[in-house]
Amino acid sequence: SPAKNTGVHVDNVYMSRGSNRLLTCWIPLMDIRMELGTVFVLDGSYHLPSFTHFQQTYGAMDAEAINLNGTGHFTQDPDDMSKFFRNEQDYKLRWKSCDFRAGDVLIFTMNTVHMSSVNMNQHKHVRMSCDTRWLSTNEK
Repeated sequence: SPAKNTGVHVDNVYMSRGSNRLLTCWIPLMDIRMELGTVFVLDGSYHLPSFTHFQQTYGAMDAEAINLNGTGHFTQDPDDMSKFFRNEQDYKLRWKSCDFRAGDVLIFTMNTVHMSSVNMNQHKHVRMSCDTRWLSTNEK
């Protein structure tokens, strides 16, 4: 909806049972320009050493097991993630997104920090996308 974003989170908080090799597949069902609020990923968040504590604490949380009352988001404010980087410029270069076309596919790990941006469309258009989880048939 206009003026709201999906807060900063990792999917592992919601999907931590079973294999840690599960992948998220985000697919826009229509052309989605940035003004409609696209998905943003924080480049390096799943492997940079500065995120080790984050991944071992918040990222290892099981929302269902702790009977979480709330969204499970780490924060609503993406700028809260700047503390994980050397400096502000390095941080600003790490949030990645783009305009998407219907049928594009974005695949990322359960430990990739991501969010959606605010829908700034003046005509109150909504975006339609789906996200699914995938696991290799070789996984047990």
